[in-house]
Amino acid sequence: MIPVDEHYIYKVDLVLHKNDKPEIIAQKILMQKQLKWCRKNVDIIENRANKVYKLVVNSPDKNRNLVRRSSKFLKLESTLDKLLEKKKK
Repeated sequence: MIPVDEHYIYKVDLVLHKNDKPEIIAQKILMQKQLKWCRKNVDIIENRANKVYKLVVNSPDKNRNLVRRSSKFLKLESTLDKLLEKKKK
């Protein structure tokens, strides 16, 4: 999971409108399906993400293959903190 401040999150209009282009309609339908799947599986997604985070951050030496394939969580968190500090000034 990537750390993101609420300020950078925005809503996407997934309602199909009659003046939408075919490629926009296709994107919206795909995003609707993805959102439905994510909502149905939210507990599994969160549990697995938390487990990966803990394994990568707390015991990277024991999980080298996982660390190699994962995001650099601590660096991402640090970068977000710096960005938020700049924004406060």
